[in-house]
Amino acid sequence: MKPFSRSAVIAYLVATFLLGAVAGGAIGYRSGQSQFFRPPPPSGPMSQRILQRLTTDLTLTEEQQRQIEPLVKEGAAEMERLHRETTQRIHEAIKVGHQKLIPLLTEAQRTKLAELDAAREKNGWGRGGVPRPPEPNSDKDKPAPRGP
Repeated sequence: MKPFSRSAVIAYLVATFLLGAVAGGAIGYRSGQSQFFRPPPPSGPMSQRILQRLTTDLTLTEEQQRQIEPLVKEGAAEMERLHRETTQRIHEAIKVGHQKLIPLLTEAQRTKLAELDAAREKNGWGRGGVPRPPEPNSDKDKPAPRGP
């Protein structure tokens, strides 16, 4: 059997590198889509999971569970509030950035940016097309007015 030529070895190395880059990019893109900007679960279910985990891991008594439950609920509600506040700040930063971009874009690019923004608002950014839940106390939470 004849050894590979130098050019054949280089071609195989390049092909291996390119396939690895494509596979890594696909895996990174997919994992980024499913993990980035994922909202935390609502504070009610989250606090129940935390309390259950603490009960199991620390073998809490029923009395300890009753004492700890309000603290866990308070902490979960605070985490949810912080997440919403941070998400709002991110959206404001994106909006400010886009306002700075607009003067540098053509009319067609401005239109496309507006379409991208509308799609992001509708589907969520980096959430695999999963719609964003409505903010509490927002107009979206209020029932539509009924006819007379």
